[in-house]
Amino acid sequence: MNTWVLVDGLCMGEEIMKVFTLSKELNMPFVGGSAAEYLTFTKPTFVGVDEKCSSDSLAVIIMKMKIPFFYNHYVQVNPTNTSFVVTKADPAKRIVWEINGEPAAPYYAKLAGVSGVDKLNMNIFMKNPLGIVVGETTYVRSFVGIIEGTGLQFFCYIEAGTKVFIMKPGDIIDNTRKALRDAESYIPNVCGAILFNCVVRYLELQELRKIDAFNSVFSHLNFIGFNAYGEELFTYHNQTLTAIFFGRN
Repeated sequence: MNTWVLVDGLCMGEEIMKVFTLSKELNMPFVGGSAAEYLTFTKPTFVGVDEKCSSDSLAVIIMKMKIPFFYNHYVQVNPTNTSFVVTKADPAKRIVWEINGEPAAPYYAKLAGVSGVDKLNMNIFMKNPLGIVVGETTYVRSFVGIIEGTGLQFFCYIEAGTKVFIMKPGDIIDNTRKALRDAESYIPNVCGAILFNCVVRYLELQELRKIDAFNSVFSHLNFIGFNAYGEELFTYHNQTLTAIFFGRN
């Protein structure tokens, strides 16, 4: 069995998703992403199934697979040696208020190498995201913006006491090719895919003028996909390509 989900990304429903995806009655992988609208980041996105439409809902598809499949998530940013501990946060609102006991936004501005909070912008955030490292796996937290001059808001929550690393960009096209190579090592005859690509990755591809190069990696497959405000696989995270690959009988 395999399940993929499409959920609104701005309704801040991580706790509900956590309970839902970890339910003992649903012993299957959940792969998916949160719906991204026109990059205004201002209001929830409508999700629809049949005749029902809501801005505070998720759509779930459960598939009983008769063909081989493989799923994973791929992060094109790498941890640096710079880390810190979140010391005050409001996870329900996805806001970090303090880092190492100091106001979060000014502290982050110093780490990012800019002279002050007023110099922070989406470009700085995109190139200096934060990541939680578990073993060899990284779960990225992407920025939404600055709250009240001192707080940092994210697309995913971070709890107080969490050790977080500053990340630096790698090669997004090489990372995408690795995704396909990984799938092909498990499924010799990959023929299709569903791709959930973080909207921040899309903006990076757009800036680098590599959207066509990204699509060409999968051009020999039957594939569909979405740009997402956050990606779901074992947990909710950002700035990744989360994918399901399908093989043949």
